[in-house]
Amino acid sequence: MVMLVDQQDYVKVLIALASIALGWLLAQGTELVKSKFKARRIKKALLTELTDLRVHLERTRLSCMRGLQVFAIMGIQPAVTVKLSHRVFESQYVNAFVELTHAQRNSYELTHSMIDSVNSSIDGLIDFLEGVDMADLPPAKRDKAQLEKWGRLLKAHYLTIRSAQWHVEFHLANRRNPDLGLIDSPAHKLFVESDEQFREEIVRIIEKAKNFNISDFEKIRV
Repeated sequence: MVMLVDQQDYVKVLIALASIALGWLLAQGTELVKSKFKARRIKKALLTELTDLRVHLERTRLSCMRGLQVFAIMGIQPAVTVKLSHRVFESQYVNAFVELTHAQRNSYELTHSMIDSVNSSIDGLIDFLEGVDMADLPPAKRDKAQLEKWGRLLKAHYLTIRSAQWHVEFHLANRRNPDLGLIDSPAHKLFVESDEQFREEIVRIIEKAKNFNISDFEKIRV
């Protein structure tokens, strides 16, 4: 009789342990499903953010282009655009990390480092403008060294913007596999070719603007 009671207690203990184990497994499974669902939502949000950045980068490019045009007639544009925001990447990227492929992670990280570079170059322009006397002096009286420095900053800013745009477009066009590859990859060669085109673009913008008058900038606002 004692053995029978012991066996019944043993069965009860096994059932209790099995219930605990099953409950733990179900909880883990639920958390895993929630985690995957959250990661997929973040993956979608990351792509949406890139789409938004495409628009904001173009606005920033147009502002910089205007600055280059003003520079071409020996002027300094007294304002720059606001910095770019990419909060989804900054705050949520880590939660989608394991759901992304190596190529996607590499592309996202490089693209958003370019966004940071655009913001850094905006800071550089602001720092420069804070040290400039914006009195409306005629071109002949402007500080040539100061003007040349402004031109270098603007050209570097424009190249940074265009590089960021290239990376955004590349990722959006190759969402499943935005493989940038190594130095001899097709993507890298395409970027190098594009970079040369961006530099030529700057030359054309400045050369064309040399025939502008200050009134031309009052007609068209960016």
